Amino acid sequence: MSDQILSLDGVRSLDEGAFTFAERINYLKKYGTHSQSFSTLQPEMQYFDVPGVGYLAYMRKWGGTFVLSDPVTAPEHFELILEQFHQRFPSACYIQVSKPVVDYLYRRFGLFGTQFGSESRINLKNWSLSGKKKQILRTALNQAEKNGITVKERFSDDHTREISDAWI
Repeated sequence: MSDQILSLDGVRSLDEGAFTFAERINYLKKYGTHSQSFSTLQPEMQYFDVPGVGYLAYMRKWGGTFVLSDPVTAPEHFELILEQFHQRFPSACYIQVSKPVVDYLYRRFGLFGTQFGSESRINLKNWSLSGKKKQILRTALNQAEKNGITVKERFSDDHTREISDAWI
C-alpha cells in the first residue's frame, strides 16, 4: 500500500506520524478546543495527518483501532478527515467525541453513538465558590487545607503551559 492516500478533492493524507511535534502543537493551539484535544499528545498515540488541515489521533490496541477526541482541525474539516480515516480504518471505534462527530459518523457510515455522560462548560470569568449549591466544594477545600493538602500546577518545557493557557 502506498504511504499516501489521495482524496477525491485532492487533499493528501500521509501515513500516521507525518507531522513533526512542532506542527502538531501548532494544530493543537489553533484547533484544540475539544476537552480531549490535549490528550491526543499522550504516549503511544498514532496520527492520521492531513497537511494544511489537521490531524486525528488514534491507538491500535487489543486488535482494534480507537480514535480519541474530535479531529484536531476546524469543525468544517471534520468530515474530510473522518471520511479519509474511515476509508483506511472502517472498523474504528470513536471515543470521547462530540455530537457533531457522532452525527456525521451516523449519517455517512451508519455508525451509532452511545452517550456515557455529558461535558460541562464553565465560564471561568463569571464562576465563583459562593452560593448554597457550592457549599460542598467550600467544605472540601477547607478540609483539604486543614489536612495540609495543596494542589500546585506544574508544567514541563514542552509547550504545555502555552497549550493549557490557550485551551483555558
